[in-house]
Amino acid sequence: MVLIQRISFAVTGLILRGNDPWGDRSRQSGIEVSQQGKDSLRFARRVLAQASRAGLLLAMAEKTLFEKVCDQEVSADILYEDELCVAFRDIDPQAPEHILVVPRKPIRNAGLAEEADKELLGHLILVTQKVADLLGVRSADKGYRLVMNNWGDAGEAVPHLHIHLLAGRPMQWPPG
Repeated sequence: MVLIQRISFAVTGLILRGNDPWGDRSRQSGIEVSQQGKDSLRFARRVLAQASRAGLLLAMAEKTLFEKVCDQEVSADILYEDELCVAFRDIDPQAPEHILVVPRKPIRNAGLAEEADKELLGHLILVTQKVADLLGVRSADKGYRLVMNNWGDAGEAVPHLHIHLLAGRPMQWPPG
């Protein structure tokens, strides 16, 4: 458990410093990320996904990284927020634009959402449209992909429901 907490804190620090492996935003902000740093982050995400699959992260009583972002206990590159959710840039982007839309309400993942969450889930989808508008990718000639990961085999690294908005490059099918 201590190892998982240390990795979680390390990932938190990297994510919230706004490090951007794609380089453009990093260079603009003066932050450079070494290849070793990128590899370490990918390793940490794999370990967190394995711990999630094993159910170890469910035992952690402290707030998730995303709850801390929503509560402004840690900083993030926030593009949008309202009373129900926050949208911010992912630290390990898988596309030139990679935004996470996170509900303020802590829901473990979509597989554990309840009937009472249906309005919130619909709101998150509508917020992805607003974020896509902000990024200039909500059009027939550009477009974007929405992804939700559930549990370890799907790549879930943070045990808090969130939607990935990916854009800025052609997407392949099938994904992953």
